[in-house]
Amino acid sequence: MKVSFPLSLLAFPLILLSCQEEIDIKLKSDEQKIVVEAKCSSLANSAVVCLSKTAQYFGEGDLEYIKDAKVTITQPDSSPVVLPMVQDGVYALPMVVNATGKTYKLNVVIGDKTYEAESTLPVKVKLDSIKVEEETGIMARMDGGNDDDGKTSYTIKCYAKDIPGDNYYRILAYTLENNELKLIDGNEYNNLSDDAYYNQTEEVEIQLSAQLFGGETVVVELVSLDKPAYQYFLTLMQTTSSAGGSFSVPENPKSNISNDVLGYFSVYASDTLSVVAPMPKTTTAN
Repeated sequence: MKVSFPLSLLAFPLILLSCQEEIDIKLKSDEQKIVVEAKCSSLANSAVVCLSKTAQYFGEGDLEYIKDAKVTITQPDSSPVVLPMVQDGVYALPMVVNATGKTYKLNVVIGDKTYEAESTLPVKVKLDSIKVEEETGIMARMDGGNDDDGKTSYTIKCYAKDIPGDNYYRILAYTLENNELKLIDGNEYNNLSDDAYYNQTEEVEIQLSAQLFGGETVVVELVSLDKPAYQYFLTLMQTTSSAGGSFSVPENPKSNISNDVLGYFSVYASDTLSVVAPMPKTTTAN
């Protein structure tokens, strides 16, 4: 079943509340920096820009939201459109995002400084099907089996046909609860794939792990990114996976925004499918 979400559900409750990547790592520098998280979604047909600054972007402490910025998005062959602030530090506007292969431009003015970025909307790659399967045997034991809150280990299998050209993907999995999408834990940022090892037009299988009760509606979003946005999330993943060890602090995630800020600007295309997770059949002892 193909899922179609209204703008009120996707553009504001979901996107606005998920602006900040809540990842506990240290930055290469402890100096206070501007944080820009900007995205234009073809699924929600909206533009959302979150602005803040903090001594440690991914560390502890409250964010300091930027409330006096001027934010504009320029669509291909159009004039800049001003995004109004809709809540502290969040600037958003409904916007049709359908100019495949064309470049969108971000301009953010904070005080006397200007921050700019560009992003190109990729061709949308469609999901062919998804499956949710309970993990059994050694995989269930490795993942913890049934956890303390009664959830069971599942694998979410996503199938899509790769298209010609260089393609970059981010896969997000949600449960649909009370008509709201809730991101499944562990699927925030480290679910990336490119087609470097696939033959063009080959059927691609991407797997995610999830802890579920069973019976939930699982929604999978296949996000098609341009290369700079993919590199941001890839370096973010590498930074988070290497943080906390005894080695030197890793480099900050690679931003595609000018003037040495943290964050990213991404114009992306999405496709979604949903399926109901089967009820668990096995119980693994703790």
